Amino acid sequence: MKKLIAMSALLSAATATLLSALPSPSFGQTVTLPIIASGTIAVQGSYDGFSYFDYSSFANTTVLTSIGAVNISAFNGQAEFSRPPSSPTSVNVTSSNITFSSGHSAHFHTNTVYSMVFTGTTDGSSPNGAFTNALTTLNATLPSTSSFASLTSVNLNITGGSITLPVVSSSDYLPVSDKLHIAYSSLPSSDQNEPEYQQEYRNDFHSSSFEGGRILGLEDK
Repeated sequence: MKKLIAMSALLSAATATLLSALPSPSFGQTVTLPIIASGTIAVQGSYDGFSYFDYSSFANTTVLTSIGAVNISAFNGQAEFSRPPSSPTSVNVTSSNITFSSGHSAHFHTNTVYSMVFTGTTDGSSPNGAFTNALTTLNATLPSTSSFASLTSVNLNITGGSITLPVVSSSDYLPVSDKLHIAYSSLPSSDQNEPEYQQEYRNDFHSSSFEGGRILGLEDK
């Protein structure tokens, strides 16, 4: 019996140490996810009557991440459009509307490959729910095209980036790390109906639950 009590004490101490090492559920956690090179982002605008497409705003965009599709409904920050060997054109983006710094061009030229880097925040929705002011970097390129005359938007191919989203966190989840959460649950087992289960696993594993059970049998040996 003394061995049984000692074993029970050791089990209790080990359990307490393990539980104290795990962080408690908390709110406001975020995780930064890579944006996968897939899909497009539409830049809305109009043809200027010559050989340029004047861009005015970003359209709603869906990007692909490791947790699934993320829908972006608003961009806020800065975007740089580049076409080597010219210097990048830096623009401000507010509620997806594009405004230009003095002295910079406001359009794409036909037959020119452009690259774009957006840096700022976005609003939208994800598998984790709605979000606002999510830190976002989005990279894209515009392939060369023969004409913008009939277009009201041009599509940039998404090549990568990242987005920082809130993590689902509540009393139903135990966050072990920013990438691993354990859901509190009980797994059904057919063994629950067995007499040995009922005897050994009731009363939260209190030592008295093991009387006549397997552990006491080990002590007898």
